[in-house]
Amino acid sequence: MDRIAYFFRLRNVAILVFACLCLPVYGAQLAANVILSKGLVTATSQDGQQRTLKRRSKVFSGDVIRTGGNGSVQLRFVDKALMTIKASSEMNISNYVLGSKDNNEQAIMRLVKGGFRTITGAIGKGDKTAYRVYTPAASVGIRGTNYEVQQEASGSFVMAVYTGGISVTNDAGSIDLGLGSGFNFTRVSAGEAPKGLLLAPASLNVNAADSQEEEEQEEQKAKTQTEENETSEEGTDESESTAAVEESSEAEDGEASSVATDVAILDDSASDGASEVNSALDKKLSEEISKTADDEPVVDTSTIFSSAFPPDYNSPDAALANPFPHTLLTDEEWNLLYSKQFAALDMQIHYSIGADGAPSFKTQLLSPNAVNVQNFFAFDYSGSGQDTYIDLNYSTLNTFTQVTTFHSPVLDINVNITSAQELADHLNIQLSSNSVPIEVLLVDDPSGQRFVFQPTDSGSDFITSMDLDFNSSGVPAQQLIAQLGGVSQYPTKDWKWSTNTYLNIVDGSWRVSNNTAIGGLISSSEGSSGEPSLTLSFAYVSTVQNPSGSENLVSSLSEFKQCASNNEICDIQIEEVAAANNIRWGAWFARPGNGITDSSVSSGTVHSFIDESNLRFGLLAERAELNQLTGEAVFSSFSHTDCTDYSQCVGFSDDGIVSSLTGKFDVDFNSGAITNGNLQIETMGQDNSVLSTWDVDFNGHIHVSEHGELHAPEFYTDNIGGIVSDAATGTTSNEVIGTVGGIFVKPGDIFAGGYNLATDDNTNKHATGVFTLEKE
Repeated sequence: MDRIAYFFRLRNVAILVFACLCLPVYGAQLAANVILSKGLVTATSQDGQQRTLKRRSKVFSGDVIRTGGNGSVQLRFVDKALMTIKASSEMNISNYVLGSKDNNEQAIMRLVKGGFRTITGAIGKGDKTAYRVYTPAASVGIRGTNYEVQQEASGSFVMAVYTGGISVTNDAGSIDLGLGSGFNFTRVSAGEAPKGLLLAPASLNVNAADSQEEEEQEEQKAKTQTEENETSEEGTDESESTAAVEESSEAEDGEASSVATDVAILDDSASDGASEVNSALDKKLSEEISKTADDEPVVDTSTIFSSAFPPDYNSPDAALANPFPHTLLTDEEWNLLYSKQFAALDMQIHYSIGADGAPSFKTQLLSPNAVNVQNFFAFDYSGSGQDTYIDLNYSTLNTFTQVTTFHSPVLDINVNITSAQELADHLNIQLSSNSVPIEVLLVDDPSGQRFVFQPTDSGSDFITSMDLDFNSSGVPAQQLIAQLGGVSQYPTKDWKWSTNTYLNIVDGSWRVSNNTAIGGLISSSEGSSGEPSLTLSFAYVSTVQNPSGSENLVSSLSEFKQCASNNEICDIQIEEVAAANNIRWGAWFARPGNGITDSSVSSGTVHSFIDESNLRFGLLAERAELNQLTGEAVFSSFSHTDCTDYSQCVGFSDDGIVSSLTGKFDVDFNSGAITNGNLQIETMGQDNSVLSTWDVDFNGHIHVSEHGELHAPEFYTDNIGGIVSDAATGTTSNEVIGTVGGIFVKPGDIFAGGYNLATDDNTNKHATGVFTLEKE
């Protein structure tokens, strides 16, 4: 099926507009962002969870950072401090907090082994006691900005100051380094007073630790090779010429002039060894200081999203004139959309609100209210004129033929009903007699029980929608609605449910006035003979009615849970995805009073519909240029991606929230083939326990032209399968269906994608989300 036909089979969509994508602050305990990671680098949180640190990863107070034998990491702290943690090191970021009206500033770190070099930030410039680094041999306080600590093979520690000064203290004594103290270097061992050194120790040039670490280096060599390749692609080469960091520290510090004087004095008194310890990593640090502002790491995003159009955008007016009124889409927005520089991904799934206040994505039709002995009133439907009925409308999709079939069996209610269980039993008898692959259950709720209509095993027919139509006339019908818990202020929406496994990828643009991302597929045809103009036959626009205020936008699972505990629904909006700064994504919950308006334009006529029941996933990314995609490559996540940090991935499931994801696929850019694809997804509940695991295999293809050339840097799956294990029910399904797809992002080293997965059996599993993979 070609690309155009695929999209028009779904919804005949030409234009989709996603919601505002703004980046909230993660939380008060953020300590630092990773500027650059080389080799094997991990962080272990206070709860024992380990994660791999890569460029743009976040580091929090309480994290323990470990580097392998070939590893190192550069950090930019919240107070603008910069630090390089060297190979074979272990550093505990015990507490790193900026001062505020609620917190006293403090920077407490513990170097267990290895070494680091740092340019200190705002913390400690006023209250010197607020900054302290502990080692097994001594503690370090600061009186300046630029110093280094390195463990020697003997277990001793050597320290050096290049700008400002430090104070090194243990129970046996103390020494001041720098700032005219007479020494710029020291060696200190546990239980012995620090000793001043006139020359730079040779060990400052060696990343020595204990012998066990050296043995581990060989074991980790194969594992770290992937990260080595990644780093080399970013242009980091430790063989490049070295440079000092003093000039860049001037730009960082309001006391630049006095610091510069101290630097000159210290450099004059230092030996040649001091310049030798300025590594390529320190050069990178100095470059980052001059390139970054405030707390933004590495890349200036203003070249991508902060203005209406990228600086290199020089597309001429689109050959096809803007068909929209300028109140809907400006000519500039249309021209960028027409240029195909950006792509947008869109997924929609139905949700309801569960008993815990959180959105629920179960494959079921759930009654809007609970019933109990106080509000359930018996009614005898067996008397003359007292009977009523329900039309159960549902659609099935044959997953082999892709044919959708509509069904509408009638469920007669003509018996005496005295309890909720009797009503459920009678409905199940009616469903069975009509051979309907749906059952009715009663599920517990804090206020009683809710009725649930859910699919049973329906073979290859996947149920995509269900709704109930009641005989609205007369008392019996109203009594039946009340018995089912269906009395609410939204009666026309109470008994509707739908799902799908679709994923749309279209062209992208955005609107500066309200920071709204725009996505669309432009379908056009040539004019009549002799007329070179193009014509647009159909267009579709989707906009959020009332975008959430900043208090209802979240960027992490902890914030999302807080919303649920407050009985609020919050939208997820991420301006800067961790993998790259030219990707944005989010998830918005259309709801009563805050719906999403779908408008279509055909032959000059506008039609609108307000969606108040679907979760809308959206992703916007800058497309890679086709000439950047050559040869064969492997894209992977390298390790488990933490989906509780929504800048790394976002996902929801039938039983909770996607907590982690691992992905990988092979791609041949010459043929467009996607092979050996695999996603491993874990979901968890409110108590953080693992509920389900998905192991999904897929293959697919990049869009290619009829001549076999790459048509667009994106792909969909051709085949998909796998296994889902549900820990709560103890069931396993091997009937996974759905779609995986996404966009190769400029300059071609990142893949931004989505998944919309389900099971084609009575396990009724579903998982949907967005993620990124990196080129190995």
